[in-house]
Amino acid sequence: MGPAPSPRSSLFRRLARAGAREGLSLLLLFAVAGCAPRLKLSDGLLRADAGRTTLVYLHGTDLVRRQGEVEQRIPLARFGCIPERSLSYSQVFELFSGGTRAVVFSKQSNMGGFDLFGHAGRSVTASCVLDLERQEGIPLKGRVPPDSYLLSARRGGVRVHVGVTTGRIYAWPDFPVFDKLEVIDLAAGRQVAMPLPVEREKCDVVETRTELLVACVQDVDDKGGGQVVLARYGLEAWPPDELGRSTMNVAPGRDIESVSFFPDGRHLACIDQGTTQDGRPDDLLDIRNVATGEAAVFFKGLSWIGAAIVEPTADGEGFLLAERVTPETGGSDVGRVRRYGFDGSLRGTWELKDPPYAVIAPSDGKGFWVGFYNEARWFELKARP
Repeated sequence: MGPAPSPRSSLFRRLARAGAREGLSLLLLFAVAGCAPRLKLSDGLLRADAGRTTLVYLHGTDLVRRQGEVEQRIPLARFGCIPERSLSYSQVFELFSGGTRAVVFSKQSNMGGFDLFGHAGRSVTASCVLDLERQEGIPLKGRVPPDSYLLSARRGGVRVHVGVTTGRIYAWPDFPVFDKLEVIDLAAGRQVAMPLPVEREKCDVVETRTELLVACVQDVDDKGGGQVVLARYGLEAWPPDELGRSTMNVAPGRDIESVSFFPDGRHLACIDQGTTQDGRPDDLLDIRNVATGEAAVFFKGLSWIGAAIVEPTADGEGFLLAERVTPETGGSDVGRVRRYGFDGSLRGTWELKDPPYAVIAPSDGKGFWVGFYNEARWFELKARP
């Protein structure tokens, strides 16, 4: 007879059997073993709801929903509206508040010629709402207008935001021309197309507890205006009524390339990529206080800012800045995460072996996940001294 199993190994087996019976994976195993947890990802797909209470990620042919240290694994086949491998080409995967549902839009090249803009033909492979609790998929065809962005294979990408208060779906083109903002209320069975505050420019949308905010880049002349227009809308009226708008002078003389709200709508990240006269990187990151319109934190002289990720910390005092880094000695690009306060103070730095795909700081404030192409790793946030 072999040696008797240790108490720890017996605990592992009991937990594993319990997890198999319930369809759950208890990552408390990692804590028992003294190891930081890692998640196995496919295609770098790692998402969180606005409140940062629920993670969802892709692992092979399963969608995994994680709350705290408990995971639920759902085979994609149960949803019915997601063809095999379609999430590998997903342009949109946005969670509703609480992480119980998600809206998915995916398209890929059908290799069938080119459109008027010279782009390869596209075909929509998935367009539906996933109910993660009932484990069923609800196709959007027949529930939204036929010309909706969420059913279209038009050129360019589609941006989507799900309202934390109303549950409405907001959809708009990533490269707008004279397109509008779609507001889709699935529960009430109604939709409306609203003009964006600025046409032909990059925009971002966020719904807070009390209002809808839309920010768009505005260039006032050919030299670059460096301005951002912020419009506010009420949530009670239908369609949403505009309450007012203001202009932020972010970086005069520069072309702001993109804007992105923090999930709670309190801050807005403005990004511009550029170089100095002698060819050195001179990217800009300006984080604005939405309530005042003033800069909270301002960085110049950055590089790879187009691939950077800004994630607020749960304490509300600052954010994480994840960057792609090219080593001065050459070789493959690596990554770095730095923690800043809104007072500009640097509060921590983590070096990564690979460029990050995603960064998510859960609401418990204990740490953050960094997503790579095939895994996500956990990093602890130390208390501020």
